This record gives sequence, structure tokens and C-alpha cells, in this order.
Amino acid sequence: MSTKQEQPLVTIVTVHYDQQETTYEMLDSLRKVTYPIFETFIIDNAFPSSSPFVIKEKYPEVELMISDKNLGFAGGNNIALKQVKGDYVLLLNNDTEVKPYFLDSLVALMELDKNIGIVSSKISHFYEDNTIQYAEASPINSITSRGKHYEYKELEQN
Repeated sequence: MSTKQEQPLVTIVTVHYDQQETTYEMLDSLRKVTYPIFETFIIDNAFPSSSPFVIKEKYPEVELMISDKNLGFAGGNNIALKQVKGDYVLLLNNDTEVKPYFLDSLVALMELDKNIGIVSSKISHFYEDNTIQYAEASPINSITSRGKHYEYKELEQN
């Protein structure tokens, strides 16, 4: 990764169902991201009482996809995954706010070792200052497809 033109495209996918203000907060944080090459897909999961087109009006940079029925989290993500162009895909919950530099380190790690198949950043609780929700996990067991999570509810060491 020597120049910005050589950096891989990251596709960010999020499922939206209700919680319009929450989705706006996530999109506002994505507007501050320092990583230069990413696209954002929002899948509206057929929430019946609000227009998803308001998202596109406020955030014209996003790709808005509308499901005609609520397919749940996995089904909503699958709609976008059929159309993404990114070298890497990030499934991001719509109630997440990101730090501006969060993608830089994730992409750098993936580029460093092509044997890595999945990464995650440290996740902090929003309403509990300096408290970790997720920071790391053991390797995933090939039989059970599970790993052990570490540092849950521990205080961050800044």
C-alpha cells in the first residue's frame, strides 16, 4: 500500500430498520473517516412507517437499497453482498459510531497478511465511558465455528 491509488476499496454495509436518527449518527461518523477509498451500502429492511429516501437525500454518497420485506439482519446484508465491489467488506451495525482512523488499521492488517480472513476493531460501550465491549478473540474453532472473547467490560487503558 504505497499510494492511495493502490489502496483497496472497502465496502461498508449496514441494515436499517427504523432508528433513522441512529443511522444518521453512524453516517455522520463515516463522513469523518480518514481511509480514502470506501463505499457505503444502506439496506432499508422494509420499515413501514418512515420513508427510506430521506437517508439518500441527507447522504447522497450512500447506495440505498430497499427490501420489500423485513429479511432480518442476515437477509438484509445478503441483499447488498450480491452487489458490492469492495476488496474488503465491513458489516457495520447501524447503531455504531466509528473513529475517523478505524478503517486504516483494519485494512493495513488485512494487507499485511493475506492468510487473515476476518478482522474486527475494538468496540467500546457507548453509554459506559472507557468500557470495552469487544477487543479480541481466540482463533475460531474449525468444528464449532466459535472463539472465546476477551476483555469484555474491562476498562480501556488509554
